[in-house]
Amino acid sequence: MARLPGKKIDTWEWSKDKQVFKVDVRMATDRHRGGMQFGVVVPDLDINIWNKDIDELRKLVFAELNQKVNIDWQPYLYIQVSGDTAILKLNPKRDQNDDDEPDYDKVDKLTLQEVREQSQKSRTAELTLRVTIESWELATSPTGQKLSREIQEYRSSSYAREDWPDVGMAERESRYSIDTEIRVSALVLDTPTNREAINSLSRELQRLIDRLVEICSPQTIERTLAAAIGTRLLTAGSDPPQVKREKGRKKR
Repeated sequence: MARLPGKKIDTWEWSKDKQVFKVDVRMATDRHRGGMQFGVVVPDLDINIWNKDIDELRKLVFAELNQKVNIDWQPYLYIQVSGDTAILKLNPKRDQNDDDEPDYDKVDKLTLQEVREQSQKSRTAELTLRVTIESWELATSPTGQKLSREIQEYRSSSYAREDWPDVGMAERESRYSIDTEIRVSALVLDTPTNREAINSLSRELQRLIDRLVEICSPQTIERTLAAAIGTRLLTAGSDPPQVKREKGRKKR
């Protein structure tokens, strides 16, 4: 690395989109006009600015940084799918009362099997499905730092943050029950084609909901349950992809 002219006397910080750039202020003799001058030299950005007025130098350097440090934001859709599955106990005790519920204050002292055995005493099971689609903008700074910002219509501005949203797939067993929570999240470019594809999936999901409502209506529920064992009333085709099993606690 070539030696820079003059002597370092200060360091300025300039920020943009969560990126902080530090530039060294140097002082050297002005061989052409005499006296001293101040300068900032950043070879990587091709910046070499000198001025006798340090305040004027600051304005010139920051204006140059603002032009040369461009953050190229790209629109993305952040898709998150989560769901819980639960199984009813086949032969619940008819004399069950509230005392049979797990004591969550003491749950850390129980083994996972003991917790599950206690939770199976419950007569309530819940199956949930949640799909969220958020608009994000992602970028990589000139220094290689990943940046992201969530785009929300109700905010006047979107704040940049470090790193990108997490993506991946996992299956988490609840610490407090026999429920299994499945989670998956992904990023996809926000394009008209991808939006239409997502809308197509949404319409398919709506048909699944309509079908579930239909077969669980009071008029058909008995026939539905009679036909449910050993059949696939809601799904068809290949089995879902294997997911990574992750031990952990599920928020209550």
